[in-house]
Amino acid sequence: MLAALLLVGVGLVRWKGGLSPAGSPSPDVDPSAAARPTESARAVEHRASSSASPAAGSSAAGVPSGAGGAATIPPVFDLAALARHAAPEPSLEGDRFPTNEKFTAEDLAHPERYFDAAERLPELRRDEERHDVLEFFLAYRAQLERDLAVAGRDVDKRAAVLAVIERYDVAIARLRSSLATPSP
Repeated sequence: MLAALLLVGVGLVRWKGGLSPAGSPSPDVDPSAAARPTESARAVEHRASSSASPAAGSSAAGVPSGAGGAATIPPVFDLAALARHAAPEPSLEGDRFPTNEKFTAEDLAHPERYFDAAERLPELRRDEERHDVLEFFLAYRAQLERDLAVAGRDVDKRAAVLAVIERYDVAIARLRSSLATPSP
């Protein structure tokens, strides 16, 4: 039963033009392609676009097309170029202080939480880490000053920003004093 299903499946694939019988050349494969050295995708695309004409009646591989009409060139994609353009570079100030589900905006507004985490995680107490955190705190403190200027005369917005600035001032002083003493 399994053998019969397998034979029917192979027959359907051959009937649809998928696999060719062993030993016979496939009609859409160029036998000289294996003998040619490998070319870059751009060279193949350039060669195919410059040598293929609608009246030629052959495909980009040099084999006559099944329809006998215009040449059909398969699309060529430069995957290396796609990867370069896929990752956007941070350009906005908002990208400089990202938040996510593990580091929320609430965490960003409470720098003292760093010290709570540093008590539990010794890797946060390394000098390099503390210098990086101090740099981050100072940069975010500068952002808060800009936010305060944007708040203008709005008392509620100014009060919220000033409260966060005060927390950062305390955290920056505490971090600077810890940098003055060597890490354990």
